[in-house]
Amino acid sequence: MFEFLFKYSPVIFSEGAVTFNYLPSLVFLLLMAVAFAVSIWVIYQRTTIELSRVFKGTLIGLKIFAILILLFLLLEPVVTVSRVMPRKSSLIVLVDDSKSMSIKDVGRGKSRQSFALELLGNPDKPGLSQSLKENFKTQMYKFSSDVRHLPESNDLSADGAATDLAKGLEFAEQLGKQTAVSGVVLITDGVDNGNSDPLGVASALKANGLPVFVVGVGSEQTKDVELAKVAANHSVIENSVVELSALIKNKNLEDQNVELELREEGRVIKRQSVILKGSATRASLKFSPARKGFVRYSLTVLAKQKESIEENNSKRFLIDNRSRQARVLYVEGHPRAEFKFIRRALDGDESIDLVSLLRTRKAGAGDSPEAKSKFYRQGVKNQLELQSGYPVTKQDLFKYDAIIFGSIEQEFFNDVQLQNTLEFVSQRGGGFLMLGGSHSFAQGGYSKSVIEKLLPVELPPQSLSGRLASSDKYRLLITPEGYRNAILQLASDDASNRAAWDKLSELAGHNPLGRAKPGATILAVHPLSESQNPKIIMAQQRFGRGRSMAFAAASSWLWQMGMPHQDTSHERFWRQVMRWLALNSPAPIESHLDKDSYVPNEQVTLKIDVRDSSYATINDATIKATIRKPSGGRISVPFRWSSNGAVEYLGVYHPDEEGMYLAEVNAYSASGEFLGKSESAFYVEESKAEFANAHLQSTFLKRIADVSGGKYYHQDEAKDMASEISVMHSSYSKLVDHDLWDMPIWFLLVAVILCVEWYVRRGRGLS
Repeated sequence: MFEFLFKYSPVIFSEGAVTFNYLPSLVFLLLMAVAFAVSIWVIYQRTTIELSRVFKGTLIGLKIFAILILLFLLLEPVVTVSRVMPRKSSLIVLVDDSKSMSIKDVGRGKSRQSFALELLGNPDKPGLSQSLKENFKTQMYKFSSDVRHLPESNDLSADGAATDLAKGLEFAEQLGKQTAVSGVVLITDGVDNGNSDPLGVASALKANGLPVFVVGVGSEQTKDVELAKVAANHSVIENSVVELSALIKNKNLEDQNVELELREEGRVIKRQSVILKGSATRASLKFSPARKGFVRYSLTVLAKQKESIEENNSKRFLIDNRSRQARVLYVEGHPRAEFKFIRRALDGDESIDLVSLLRTRKAGAGDSPEAKSKFYRQGVKNQLELQSGYPVTKQDLFKYDAIIFGSIEQEFFNDVQLQNTLEFVSQRGGGFLMLGGSHSFAQGGYSKSVIEKLLPVELPPQSLSGRLASSDKYRLLITPEGYRNAILQLASDDASNRAAWDKLSELAGHNPLGRAKPGATILAVHPLSESQNPKIIMAQQRFGRGRSMAFAAASSWLWQMGMPHQDTSHERFWRQVMRWLALNSPAPIESHLDKDSYVPNEQVTLKIDVRDSSYATINDATIKATIRKPSGGRISVPFRWSSNGAVEYLGVYHPDEEGMYLAEVNAYSASGEFLGKSESAFYVEESKAEFANAHLQSTFLKRIADVSGGKYYHQDEAKDMASEISVMHSSYSKLVDHDLWDMPIWFLLVAVILCVEWYVRRGRGLS
């Protein structure tokens, strides 16, 4: 109807400028207008019937309005627009063919891909493609992670594993440099998981005179629950409690109740309800792995309402639950209950081999040179181990995975032993724990020593440290960070864990400590602590390649004595402390992957760290690696030496099957001596990145259009695109005048005005 009345489409008027072919001087126009007005006024002064001023003015106004329209048409008005010269240039049409285009949210269950097909049209039902061809040569391409020619509009499959908008636009930019191109048409939902910034490419397109006209496909009102992230300790100890942290995003489903479902190798092992709050909700779920080895888990969000996108509701991950054993060296200055009960707590834990060096007699100042301190050794492999006391060489010390200093003074060790202990943590990657006692921390003379450097807390000056407050009775106060820490999990759920800690007996005495160091985590404090000045009892930190912990109490044995014999909280606490200290210590041969999940044919880079008995890097080793595929086949992977920041060996592999892969690495010295082996695992499955945050990204797409100098169209407005692009200004356009004087609307308007004037006049009996 609009084009029938106004002769042209709306875009001609919105993009064009109105001018006149014949435009006399303004004085002449005013004189003509006045002459016509006076003539009409004189005519109506001679009416045969007396008329009121208002009625007479109405008749005069209608006549004048009709005459002004005719005068306007005599000036030959035209609208001037920039018109693309037909078929002189090309348009590059990029159609998103990624998996997110399969989402059915375009009204009545229609997929985004189906809408794109209908929009482009076909020979039986022409669409946008045919409309564009009226003025342009069109070059059709489909894109996802790469760009391919689109010979027919129905050759869309929506199976691309990723969307790289920047790569698609870069392709158009390069094509524009080779041929005459007027612009780019981009049909997409805006879901982008490429590595480059599309806005930067859009800016480059504008500089080259290639505006991007974007058609946004999809809905922004999609109801969707998305499991955006799952964080877990991928390497845990058998039967330890693992805490999963899940980030659940939701769109238009606030305050809904959903269920988290955890599966182990496909078998449901736990379910937990979560109430969604706001646009993102964090939830935690605790469990104990039941299977050994590398175990595959999946976490799924089960929504009670129907969703448009269900592919983003689950994530898979691997847990390394292999059986391991670590050796812990415990040095104690004198027999005491804490030493006895810690050893008893670790009895029966197959993952911890506790080797203890207990001083039973301290050499006195007046003793003869032959009189030496005496030790009681437990857990040694042979008579030579620790025969001379605490190890002196790195090779002997670095055989252990963790070290515990009990109540033993700093003077017991020489400078070399203390420095080696520092490097045991920072270089070897071992764990270190200092226990409370009358000769520990500042009371043991460790202030300003190298040992203080690796502790997670500062130590007060020895002159201000005071004595161990043995008569101070208190109940340990766990911090919020402590309750979330794996070390302090005495039960599988939060409520039971808090109840277990509340039941434990009071402790007696503690060593005064200073402030926590930057990066340290305070796990427990004295109940009389102040928020700005906490009395730290337990803290931990990362230090170099390793970790350290301080436990300023000397009476955890009271937990065992004060609880029923069937309660195992004391044993569980110390076993988890030792596992955290020792079982994460790296072996001389370590293999590393940048992640544990890949997509088919994605590059897997395996990095191998090879060290000798003193944990110095070996740079002339030979690496032999075998990868076992899910189908059972074995592949040998070659390795090359690299010194890019750190000496390591790199191997590259491209998996072609879905499932779990096992990698076994063997290292040999330059002389062929076997140095050791390492195992790792990774999982391969089709990517679900396309369904993350998969609603229509209209804001992002509008920015691409604006930056490039183009325009954004919602899917409901796409039908206007062809006509609007045809009048855009470019190197391949020219100015075209369209006559306005012969538009039907003018003649209809004049006829209506004159008919109204005649009808009103005849109604009063005027001729």
